[in-house]
Amino acid sequence: MKKLRKHNISKFSEILRYIYEKFYLVIYKIIFQKKYLDSKNASEGIDGIYIKVLKRAIYEENFFKNFKRNPVYRRMLEHITYRQGLEYIYEIKKNNLEILNSLDKFIINDNTGNPIKFYYKDLALSISPTTLSYLKVLCDIKNNFGERFKNIIELGCGYGGQYIILDKGLRIENYTLFDLPEVNLLIKKNLINFNLSSEYNIGNLENNYQDIDLLISNYAFSEFPVNLQRKFLKKIIMKCKHGYMIMNSGLDISDLKTKQSEENLPEEYKNHLSFSEIKKIIPTCRIIDEIPLTGKGNYIIIW
Repeated sequence: MKKLRKHNISKFSEILRYIYEKFYLVIYKIIFQKKYLDSKNASEGIDGIYIKVLKRAIYEENFFKNFKRNPVYRRMLEHITYRQGLEYIYEIKKNNLEILNSLDKFIINDNTGNPIKFYYKDLALSISPTTLSYLKVLCDIKNNFGERFKNIIELGCGYGGQYIILDKGLRIENYTLFDLPEVNLLIKKNLINFNLSSEYNIGNLENNYQDIDLLISNYAFSEFPVNLQRKFLKKIIMKCKHGYMIMNSGLDISDLKTKQSEENLPEEYKNHLSFSEIKKIIPTCRIIDEIPLTGKGNYIIIW
């Protein structure tokens, strides 16, 4: 009876949070600019409201202390649920139990921004589901590519959370982070709070990148507009020895799929590249399942 009551309370809390966040987003959209001025070079879903929240996190110390709880920010990066967290735990336990036995060095990712955390009985601690999702990526990378890397590039880095987890779980010499200028400032502000083993730098498409061991993208590349996808493929991705990209576009069943799968369309009418177009550029790439599945038609590209 106690277990049932506790589950019901948790479910009720999630419903209340959902209602509050929906109301907050409506008010925020009324007050602040909706369109991001450089939307042609940004992922799908990026708008002026999100940029406003980023700037507050960068320049207002009190806001930074709780930025991961802000509804606008949660809409973009901190929206993983308690139940999805359970699925991540199950998959990590099945594929690389050692990661869960070393949680003390990973839960530091939750030390900034005051994320929403849940108590997971199997772990005997509270942790944010977002951190668990980053641990699942670590699990996949270890199992597919090993744990020693000279150079890693990540596209779309949020606050640098995936980098923090990989820095603690792999042996990395250098890590390059690519994101919007405002996001890069937040990354720098966040990362100074951590003792990192590897060197990191902010990426620039004008630089000449060579000898890249691994490229990572958690949905970001798949949400880039097609012109930006082609730029990254030509200047960076084709030069990477290995790759791991979680995708939510490119297939007919993907969530982001308006016209991107119609390969005969003129470029200006396409939102995202199809997987078959990507495979023409990276012939060795292949699809593996996203487990747990976080959205209809999501998948992972590796090479």
